[in-house]
Amino acid sequence: MKNFLFILAGSFIFSVSVAWIASPLGLVSGGVSGVGIVVKEVTGIIPIALTSFILNLPLFIISFLQRGWRFVSKSLSAFLCLTVFLWILEAVKPPFDLGGDLLVGAFLYGALAGVGLGLVLRAGATSGGTDMLASIIKRKRPHLKISFLILVIDVLVIAMGVFLFGITRGVYATLSLAVSVKVIDMTLSGVSSAKTVFIMSDKSDKIASLVMTELKRGVTGLNARGLYTGREKTLLFSVVSAREISALERMVYNADPDAFMTVNDAKKVLGEGFDSLINDENSLV
Repeated sequence: MKNFLFILAGSFIFSVSVAWIASPLGLVSGGVSGVGIVVKEVTGIIPIALTSFILNLPLFIISFLQRGWRFVSKSLSAFLCLTVFLWILEAVKPPFDLGGDLLVGAFLYGALAGVGLGLVLRAGATSGGTDMLASIIKRKRPHLKISFLILVIDVLVIAMGVFLFGITRGVYATLSLAVSVKVIDMTLSGVSSAKTVFIMSDKSDKIASLVMTELKRGVTGLNARGLYTGREKTLLFSVVSAREISALERMVYNADPDAFMTVNDAKKVLGEGFDSLINDENSLV
């Protein structure tokens, strides 16, 4: 049910971004929807939803052969939701008027498209088109980030749109694409709320005890040697929430004013005290 709600919400949000923002402004947003915008502009009658439906058929066949029915079933539900929403929204006049402002439209489209696609991908599915093609490639090249693959494919589609709508709209479409890729990453990994901490101190045992008792966080001690002094020390490693950093800094200072401490953003933290581990071979996250 949770995955279905992600798919439903993501499909609707992405459909809004295409039908009510990208299409009216002539932003060839990349992917199958971008091709649909081009076809609709050239023919004047073929809706984006129909073009999307036709172009996605071979991608679903390949995905079925590659990943099996379980993956395709999720993506199929997302694709059907997207198709239905596009049919409906294309027939409805947008409730807002951007006044032809390409800059506002580019940022708004990028943000909404990124959230929509991110929610669908987080459910372990794709909405077809660019993200499905990217998932097919990622299956063969797992080291590549899916957001990067989407970027490359979409740039090729945008380049095609430049010939129809001109270089100006092509530049704004590229801007919207950059925004959407960033938002997809944020939707999949979340905005960093955890910090990794390394602490070097002569009073590492005391600091470790405070972290475990006061912050209720685990600490790992690593054997280290200062190359300048040649002295053996224990390097402490821990992961804490962002709101705990201030308390940790005071804790370390009070225990050892001469301690050396570094703090870095954690892109994603899985395990006890943080997000749950995901064990799904079909997950794209």
